[in-house]
Amino acid sequence: MSGIVIGTSIAPRGIGKQLDAVESWLGLGFEVLSLNTPVEIDSLAPQFPEVSFRPVHRTAESLTGRPLVFFDDLLGALHATRAPVVGIVNSDVTLRGVPSVPAFLRQEAAGGFLFGSRRDTVTFEQESARVYAEGYDFFFFARDAATVYPRTDLCLGMPWWDYWAPLVALMRGLPVKRLESPLAFHPHHDTAWDNDNWIRFGALFARELHMLVQSAIVERRMTAEPSESERWMSLGGELAFESYLWRATEYNTLVDRLQEAARTGKPDPRLAAQRDQLVAWYRGICTFTNRYVNQHARPVAFEPAAALAEAVS
Repeated sequence: MSGIVIGTSIAPRGIGKQLDAVESWLGLGFEVLSLNTPVEIDSLAPQFPEVSFRPVHRTAESLTGRPLVFFDDLLGALHATRAPVVGIVNSDVTLRGVPSVPAFLRQEAAGGFLFGSRRDTVTFEQESARVYAEGYDFFFFARDAATVYPRTDLCLGMPWWDYWAPLVALMRGLPVKRLESPLAFHPHHDTAWDNDNWIRFGALFARELHMLVQSAIVERRMTAEPSESERWMSLGGELAFESYLWRATEYNTLVDRLQEAARTGKPDPRLAAQRDQLVAWYRGICTFTNRYVNQHARPVAFEPAAALAEAVS
């Protein structure tokens, strides 16, 4: 075995592609842990006999309409394992590489945090795969790194948690690395969330980071050790969280007014245009965060690169 436990949350739909993904993890020697509701486990466990399932009794259903697993709960489950290195991988992402890949991941993630993006493809052929540049799909980190994260209501299956994972690690001063070699492959499909969820969880992301920035400002006044607090303060200045929170509130107000206009049969094109403008503006925040994480993470790659390229071709 690789000595690495991968945490995920297998969905009760799209079973075929998830079977392929989990099989690829097991084939590389990873252990697999999936968090699900008891009802989901009853149906999933017979189909994934080599996966360790852990029941969750709180979900994000009130926020999303689906019993999605909170990022915090997955971190807690991974920290409870005895593996020195743990990972989080989306349940429909296939990992492909040479037998030395797990050792490389274990080495690079020990004492720090390693992450990367998938390659979207139809056939899993290397030449047809494109890097998904708008987010991240796999994370490997020292088990104790799970304890550096503050509480959040971000959840798997919704946007923004994949930015939260490396960004908090950076702010906490962990050595963060971005894997550039092709490792993760994903069958292309449309995202399952909409603009409302994008803004809802974007506002949550901004609000919780804003709270961390404010705490850092207070801490900076009280300590002679400025490193972490100054990182947070610098990030806060660049992202201007106060403005982001105001924008999210403005978006929610617009949605209410749009819904009222629909009920009364009096649509207002100006409201729709303002809503679309705010959605585009929030996507700009996502782009900024993506760029910030990529710029501050150290790029790493497998060696030799040719061996991995051969394995995934």
